[in-house]
Amino acid sequence: MEVRAENVRKEFIRKSGSSNVFTAVSDCSLELKPGSLTVIRGRSGGGKTTLLHMLSGILAPSSGRILYGDRDIYAMSDDDLSAFRNRHIGLVPQGKSAIASLTVMENILLPRTLYGDKDDQGAVRLMEQLGIDHLRDAMPSELSGGELRRMAIARALIRRPEVVLADEPTGDLDDENTGIVFRMLHGAARKGAAVLMVTHESEAEEIADVLYRMDAGELNG
Repeated sequence: MEVRAENVRKEFIRKSGSSNVFTAVSDCSLELKPGSLTVIRGRSGGGKTTLLHMLSGILAPSSGRILYGDRDIYAMSDDDLSAFRNRHIGLVPQGKSAIASLTVMENILLPRTLYGDKDDQGAVRLMEQLGIDHLRDAMPSELSGGELRRMAIARALIRRPEVVLADEPTGDLDDENTGIVFRMLHGAARKGAAVLMVTHESEAEEIADVLYRMDAGELNG
């Protein structure tokens, strides 16, 4: 599924400073194509995460449109958008997103079990690839930051989504596991997904089909 951002802009109102309007993303347009891995690099605070949140359907733009195919996702009802995200988008958030009361295995399977669908073997394969299969019955509180990040990646990929959006997916990982994650995201693209990775890692440029840089809210190819 192709994803297009058309002149999206995001402004926030703040109470202090010389202006009460802060522009996080400024009139940005891009396309994410099936079978392609897009990488956005840039310094912290440049608007990358805000753009990814708009693309993922969790933060409405102040202006512009986000289209999945020919559907404007922010024209959907909240319930429809929530169901659409779960069916079509695999999201790897930057922060910790585990549900504390569920095991690692249950967290990974959650996008499937919400719709009465289970794929234990698929979850096991992903955990093996990510080196966390020995943690399947562990609770999130027992995991390191890197293990939590790898669990989030497995959860994002468990439904074989058409679109994968990964925000600093290797932020807590060593070189070996960073390489594994890069290969998995590259592999998801080669299997037909439209993949976007926001990262500080310069090595990501080596596997990118499309490369952007984002600074001060502006996206440059």
